[in-house]
Amino acid sequence: MAWQGIPFPFKDSVISDNVLLTLSRLSELKIDSGFGWDNFSGTIVGAVIGAAIPAFIAFYTIKQNNKAGEEQRAQQVIELEKARETQLEISKRTFNAQVISANRQNWINDLRDSIVNFSSLAESHMFFRRAFYIEHKASRWNNGTQAQADIYFEKQLATEAELRQEYFKIKLMLNSNELTPRAMLKLILVVMVCSTRKELSETPKHLNSVDAELMELIESLLKVTQRCLKAEWKRVKAGT
Repeated sequence: MAWQGIPFPFKDSVISDNVLLTLSRLSELKIDSGFGWDNFSGTIVGAVIGAAIPAFIAFYTIKQNNKAGEEQRAQQVIELEKARETQLEISKRTFNAQVISANRQNWINDLRDSIVNFSSLAESHMFFRRAFYIEHKASRWNNGTQAQADIYFEKQLATEAELRQEYFKIKLMLNSNELTPRAMLKLILVVMVCSTRKELSETPKHLNSVDAELMELIESLLKVTQRCLKAEWKRVKAGT
C-alpha cells in the first residue's frame, strides 16, 4: 500500500512490529580477543608456583644430602679416629708382648743355666772337700802328699765361692712371694748346706762315688725348676 504522506507513518505498524521482532531475535556475538587480565594473572601465578615447587624440592633435597654427607663425613672421621686408636693400642700391646716375651725367654734361659751351674758346683765342691779330706788324712800316713791336699783345698775354696755367688744370683732372679720359686729357694739352700757343711765321714769312702743325699736333693731341685720353667714358657707363648 502506498504511503499516504505526512502525518501517516512510512511503514505500517505490522511491518514495523515484524522488523523489530526480527531484530530482537538476532544472536548476540561476543568477540574473544585471547587476552584477559584474569587469564594473564592466573598464568603467571601458575607458572611461578609450577617452577617454585620443583625448585624447593631440589633445594630441600640438596640441603638434606649435604647435611647427610656432613654427618657421614663426621661419623667417618670419628670411626677413623677410633680405628687409629685401636690399631695403636694393638701395636703397643703387640710390641710390649714381643718385648716381654723376649725378656722372659732370656730370663728362662738364664735361670736354667744358673740352676745347672749351681748343681754342678755343688757336686764339684763336695768332691773337692772329700778329696782334700782323704788326701790330707792319707798324708799323715805317708799315703798321700800335703801338696796335693793343698791343691784340693784351693779348689774347695774356689768352688764354694762360685757356689755362693750362683746362689745369690738365683735368689735375685726368683720371686719369693710365689709358691714354686719359694720352694726352689729352699731346695737351693739345702743343697748348698749339704755340699758345704755335711760331715765328710758320712760320705762314701771312694772318691769317685757320688753322695746319695746330695744327688737326691739336686734331683728334687731340678724337678721343681722344670715346673717353674714350664709355667714361664706358657707365659711366653701367651705373650703375657
